[in-house]
Amino acid sequence: MPGPSEVSAGQRKADALFQSAEILSGQGKPEAIAEFEKAATAGSGRACYSLATLYRQGSLGLTKDMDKALLYYKKGAERRNIACLDEL
Repeated sequence: MPGPSEVSAGQRKADALFQSAEILSGQGKPEAIAEFEKAATAGSGRACYSLATLYRQGSLGLTKDMDKALLYYKKGAERRNIACLDEL
């Protein structure tokens, strides 16, 4: 596992986007979805898990969509997110 100084700029960006999305989600703001999507695109497995869960539950104004939930669980699993792997 790389040390803090070895974390890529891309991973730092993904982490920052994820943190922003978590704050918005905690406030119940639907804008969190777009931030989670940006973080997932940047490589965040945690964002993939969050999106999958939101789609599975139909949270933050999303319609329940098990196909999208499964898609994000798979993307998260590809990024070695343990929670996503557990859901598959």
